[in-house]
Amino acid sequence: MSSTSSKCQDGITASLDYLNIEGGRLSIQPETKLLDILAGCFSNFVDIFDLQDEEKTLSSPSALEDVMKSIFDNENQAFVTEDSLQIVEGLEAKEKLSLFLQSVTGMAMVFQHLALSGANMTPSALARELEIFSEEDERHDMLEKVAASRFLNTCSDKKDLVVSLMKIVEDEDEDDTTVLETNHHNLVTSWVASKQSINTEIEEWDSSRPCKNMGLPWGFTILALN
Repeated sequence: MSSTSSKCQDGITASLDYLNIEGGRLSIQPETKLLDILAGCFSNFVDIFDLQDEEKTLSSPSALEDVMKSIFDNENQAFVTEDSLQIVEGLEAKEKLSLFLQSVTGMAMVFQHLALSGANMTPSALARELEIFSEEDERHDMLEKVAASRFLNTCSDKKDLVVSLMKIVEDEDEDDTTVLETNHHNLVTSWVASKQSINTEIEEWDSSRPCKNMGLPWGFTILALN
C-alpha cells in the first residue's frame, strides 16, 4: 500500500469512530448534526495528510463546506453543509448513514487528489483542484457504490467496512455485487451440467433394458383378456 493510500485508510478508520454498531448495524446518534461529526473527520484528514499549506487554507471556516460541495451534487449539499438538526430530520437512519459514509470516502479521495497534485494549498489552488475533482467520473461512481453498499444494512466489524471503502477509493473493479453475480452464475452452470449428466445416465440405463411394454415398469406385462 502506498503512503497516500495508507493515509486514506487512517483517515477513514479514524472517522468511523463516530459510528456505533448495535445489533449488527451501524448507527449515528439520532440528535447528532452531520456537520459536527464531519468537521471532526475533516480535521483528522488535515492532520493525517499534513499537506503543504502555509496559508492554513484547509483550516479556514469555508474549507470543509468547499470540500463537501465538491463531493456531492447540488440536491444533497445542504444535508452536509447546513448547521442545523432540522435539515436532516426528514432523513431515515440509513440515508443519514449513507451521507456520512459518502462524505468520509469522498474526503479520502479529495485528500488523495490534493496530495498527488503536489500543489501548495492556497485558496486559489484548492478551488482549482476541487473543481477538477468534482468533474471526475470516480466521484459519481463513489457516490453510487457507497449508496448501494451492504454495510448500510448490516455490519459486525468496522474493519470490514474500512476495507470496502478503501476498495472504492482505489477504484478496484470487483465489488460485492460482482462477486455474488459470479458465484450465482457458477452455481447455475454447475447445476445444469449435473442435470445433463444425470439425464444422460438415465437414457443409457433406459435403452439397455430388455423390454418395454407401453411404458409399464420393467418386468410387468399386459395379460390378454378372453
